Amino acid sequence: MTTPTPAALLDGSSGYVRLPVVVSAVTSVSAAAWVYVTASQGNPTVIFSTGVHDANGFQMRLNGLVVAGALDGVRGLTAIGHSVTINAWHHLAMVLDASGYPTLYLDGVSVYTDTISAGLTATGNSMIGWDLTDVKLAGTIAQVGVWNVALTAAQIAALYAARNDNYAAAALSLSPVGYWPLDDAVGSLTARDAS
Repeated sequence: MTTPTPAALLDGSSGYVRLPVVVSAVTSVSAAAWVYVTASQGNPTVIFSTGVHDANGFQMRLNGLVVAGALDGVRGLTAIGHSVTINAWHHLAMVLDASGYPTLYLDGVSVYTDTISAGLTATGNSMIGWDLTDVKLAGTIAQVGVWNVALTAAQIAALYAARNDNYAAAALSLSPVGYWPLDDAVGSLTARDAS
């Protein structure tokens, strides 16, 4: 994979992106992003969150290097045996379908589907790289997208397949409710929503 450009470098201590509410009181939601880490992360380290994960949130994250997620503070999801590699770009995605079943994806492939349904209220701001309570991401993140529908396995695979072509066009063709390429100026306090 070539390096996604643009991308945001987060330092793990003060860097994160606060977004407006993009998902609220929904039955289906999907999130995807490109992530590059240079060391094992804290547990858990947030990639994307909406709402407050301990109360009502949707959270795509890493537990160390293991692909993980959380829903409404009661559903912890861990794709045991499926980790990101240090010093390499990876495509992460999390989908909650209309029946409340969450699925985690790593590099276009489903690596975990929960067998217990969970609801989602997801009220509150969305964030990239943090959720106000867990470990901040130390690494580079690019092209974060959020959809208010459950993307299919084929759509997630197609997003990953577009990694060396025009990923932005592929993501935007699926009509996201938010899409942040993270091409903002260094030191910018806002992230441009290209959706």
